[in-house]
Amino acid sequence: MPAEFFCSVLALQYETTASSNAAYGVTVRISDGSQTQTLEDLLKDFDPVRDTTESSGSGTSIDTPPVIVDPPITSGADPVDRVDYLTFNTVGFDSFSGILAQLKSAGVQAAFFFTAEEMKQYPQRLLSAMIAGHTVGLTCAEAADVEDFLGQMEEANELLYSLMKIHTRIVQFPGQKMAAEDADRLEQAGYVLWDWTYDVPDSVGYSAYYVGAACRRAVERGEVNVLRMSCNSTVKEFLSDFLLYLQSSTNHTVCPIRVVGASNKE
Repeated sequence: MPAEFFCSVLALQYETTASSNAAYGVTVRISDGSQTQTLEDLLKDFDPVRDTTESSGSGTSIDTPPVIVDPPITSGADPVDRVDYLTFNTVGFDSFSGILAQLKSAGVQAAFFFTAEEMKQYPQRLLSAMIAGHTVGLTCAEAADVEDFLGQMEEANELLYSLMKIHTRIVQFPGQKMAAEDADRLEQAGYVLWDWTYDVPDSVGYSAYYVGAACRRAVERGEVNVLRMSCNSTVKEFLSDFLLYLQSSTNHTVCPIRVVGASNKE
């Protein structure tokens, strides 16, 4: 079993470092987060004779006493109030309707970000998301810079109005997080950027169980969590269990994305 997956399930931190001497390979450190030194700090100060044995009068070795630490905090015992927002993109997958059904069953509202091409190709899915009470946002496949992105958002907004008679101010930049100065430029243009705090690894070949466990680990790290997911079969497979996990955790609240004062432009 991969150490990274094992640690994500048990809410443990996983850290590796490669030795400058290839003969020693890679060092792995698993921690509950209570220590403040990095793995490189620990290795730099490590003395195998001093730290692992003590010399007794008979010449035998005495093992160092084990270090006892508190168990890792789980969501059920976590005193920190956490807010979670769910966002979805790549709506062209056949799993789209199944994801909508799971959200409806859980009573959770999310945000679906459509490209202009997706609105043209899947207008019924756009309408279904709106009827279900989900927020509709805009994105694009790629953008050269913030001005290119703004131009695409204006065109997508006009298309949205021609199809559904509404505009939206909610956008998500494709591919990577947007620089702060570019986000300010979007705000000046009247848009609200919803960057993600965790880009769910649902399209890189991991199992649904692994991705679900990674999402649970991610939402325990921040007080405000914005998850970006695809509408693919991997997400459909783990989503119900993940929603149950969030809703059964006393310190988690799943909130819809809304823009106060948003209006339909005529």
